[in-house]
Amino acid sequence: MGEIGPLLEQEDGFSIDVVLERDQNMTRTATFRVRKKGWDDWWLRARRRIENLSPPTVAMAGGHLPDPGGRQEVDATATKHVRRRHLGPQIPR
Repeated sequence: MGEIGPLLEQEDGFSIDVVLERDQNMTRTATFRVRKKGWDDWWLRARRRIENLSPPTVAMAGGHLPDPGGRQEVDATATKHVRRRHLGPQIPR
């Protein structure tokens, strides 16, 4: 008694069976079922929250981002005079 079955997923919801009573001749269970929301119902609520959010600014126009490869930042006019680490093989220019 009181045994809880596994969480089962069906196309339209989730369910869990619980044994309420058991003897030699029978087992009585209760099923707890939660229906899944359809896309349209979910989107009506979720859209309101999402529309009011804006992603954070990560860079300003004209700003410089760090090089994700760990290379030094190089001014375009000084590329001939600065040694840089390369992640891949050297490609002749």
